[in-house]
Amino acid sequence: MRLAALSLMFSCGDVPDWTIPVRIPSEQDPFEGADSLEVRVRRGGLVDAYRFGPGDRQLALPAVSPGEVLDDLSLRALFGKDVTSFGRTPGPVVADEATDPMYFARVRFFAQTVEPPGPGGGFATRTEGGAWVATSEGLARYDHATGEFHEVVALPGADRARFATLESGRVVALQADAALVFDGESFVVAQEGLPDATDSTVVAIPQDRILVVGPDEIWVWDPALPDGPRFRDGLRPARVGASATFLQSRPLAVEVLPDRVLVAGGRDPTTGAEIAELLLVELTDPISVAVQAESLTAPRSDHAAIVVPELPDNVWILGGRGAADALTDSVEAFRVLGIAEHTLAVDPLFRPRANGAAAALPGGDILLVGGETDPPEDAVLTERYLWYLGAGAARLADSLPAPVARPGTTFLDDGSLLVAGGGNCAIYVPDPL
Repeated sequence: MRLAALSLMFSCGDVPDWTIPVRIPSEQDPFEGADSLEVRVRRGGLVDAYRFGPGDRQLALPAVSPGEVLDDLSLRALFGKDVTSFGRTPGPVVADEATDPMYFARVRFFAQTVEPPGPGGGFATRTEGGAWVATSEGLARYDHATGEFHEVVALPGADRARFATLESGRVVALQADAALVFDGESFVVAQEGLPDATDSTVVAIPQDRILVVGPDEIWVWDPALPDGPRFRDGLRPARVGASATFLQSRPLAVEVLPDRVLVAGGRDPTTGAEIAELLLVELTDPISVAVQAESLTAPRSDHAAIVVPELPDNVWILGGRGAADALTDSVEAFRVLGIAEHTLAVDPLFRPRANGAAAALPGGDILLVGGETDPPEDAVLTERYLWYLGAGAARLADSLPAPVARPGTTFLDDGSLLVAGGGNCAIYVPDPL
């Protein structure tokens, strides 16, 4: 599904209507099959709706005056009883002639960006008006208003770096034994002489720190500690391809759970054997690491892991690479309190998959995208887990326009999801806005 482009201007008649000319790709009409189109204008807490035919290409809004400031503007299409949003503008809109088009992606459908990023992947983070996306050359800047990538901030050897976004919004790259901080214009070396982070898994934790897992130890990088990490704990066996999932502290009836990170699985780089072990890292003072009594039923590495948004303390482990380098369709769910314990049964994946990315959608659903599948040609398939249907029911979602290897995901200002990696990029708007 491609993007429909809308540019805003005023008509030249006696009444100063605000008119939206609609431009669509010649080879594909995203409004095909719709019964009608609806433009919704929100201002002062009130919403005005204007209804048009699906083939209309001049959408005149007579109640909007030149120079008027609107809270936002949205477009949606009606397919029978199904109301399908194509997105909305982020932030206030001034009713004036606009030279740049606005791009809207169809709800629950992927739309390809105007141009792809460079090869690479594994990381994406939102910024004002777009996102930064990891490539083999550094970070590429995505502009959501145009769907284009405008610049690349160079970082030699970026394909071997591990990126994370701190609480403060700063981007850090751990590369070999150095930590580099992106200052908005370039990467600046913040610290050297750290443990080698190559082949590690990283996750941002509170107080602008990063927890680093693997290959042979767990440690914390803290920019406030120039002498290096104070916490270091060895990993036996060593592991690569593990997941590290942050769980925020919250009060219980009789206690307060601390901030925690669940470390799951991985692969022993010496033997090549997949690991079933679960570790619980409590971010207390001092930090503690405990091996969990329960472990993964299916040992794996290169899997996706995510906290289910509407089920606090619940972590899902999805897919990955199992024994003999085979991909797995296994999904496991854990409730993580004092220890991690298996919980609700979860549907398996439709296709075995490794190196995919999981994103938490509004309302609590989980979207699994990208990576490698078995068979390989099914890498464009995406899966949506519906937490409210037994907390583990899976549905196939819309397919990617093209495979996305090593996906990085981030939500943009307008609520749409950016998925980028392997030289491809797509936009997904998960729910009606």
